[in-house]
Amino acid sequence: MTRRTSTLATRTAALALALVALTGCTSTALASTDPAKQETVAAPATEVLDLLETLPVKGKSPMTGYTGNREALFGAAWLDVDSNGCDTRNDILARDLDDARTSNGCDIVDGILHDAYTGESIPFEPGHVIQIDHRVSLGNAWATGAQQISYDDRVALANDPLNLIAVKGKANQQKSNGDYATWQPKQKPYRCEYVAAQVQVKAKYDLWVTPAEHDAMVTTLNTCGASGSLLAPTAAPSTEPTTPAAEVPAPERPAADEAAPATVHPGGYCAEQGATGVAATGKTYTCGKAGADAGGRFHWNA
Repeated sequence: MTRRTSTLATRTAALALALVALTGCTSTALASTDPAKQETVAAPATEVLDLLETLPVKGKSPMTGYTGNREALFGAAWLDVDSNGCDTRNDILARDLDDARTSNGCDIVDGILHDAYTGESIPFEPGHVIQIDHRVSLGNAWATGAQQISYDDRVALANDPLNLIAVKGKANQQKSNGDYATWQPKQKPYRCEYVAAQVQVKAKYDLWVTPAEHDAMVTTLNTCGASGSLLAPTAAPSTEPTTPAAEVPAPERPAADEAAPATVHPGGYCAEQGATGVAATGKTYTCGKAGADAGGRFHWNA
């Protein structure tokens, strides 16, 4: 995958000053300028405000060509962009769930989400209960500059751990393609972290903010405290395969002469409506059985 080396490297170095771990760790070491190996640091709200002021402020572009074209515009969901053998969805679930368990070293089958958006503790189960949210939604990104960046950069945006978080599915659906002026997490203490992540993503991928979005972000950042630390997502998971803490038996594989159905991730995105696949639990799912979501995307439905 190509990368805008000069632009992204420069912006990544600047973004390093505004990163701390989602888990609450506040390392004092400066972040690496390599986006795939970033460590994290504490940073005051004033630095995020300064970064926000570097973003262009203007109205949204038309959504022409977006609806129903997620895969064509942002790549298939979900890819293994870091080549660690696991797709992005399972990487983020493994990062964000406590006591996560897998069936094969990748596919998450158990764990607990302490949801940053709602404050609820939610057990993992197949379906839409837990979803992966793009903090800067792909629809919002498309309307605020993503139409003008390369396909490779849009794929990177769609799979960037900086922009992704596991959350309660209903909260994700309520947000849809809303920006910070139209939707904010129910948990007020998390809003500083949420805005910090959105600002960093928009700066990293040459996106802009609308006047209302800019003003809403400034209002929140001004409540965070000049010396208070903001939390942003952790760096991408290591590309080295890891031994899961606990394993559960994988479903029995079909005989060699049988056509094996695709392995799917319940609630994840899919491209071909009507296609079927089997989850790690052995349950069959259909692509788009419940119709498209508010962003025109299909999901694996039971």
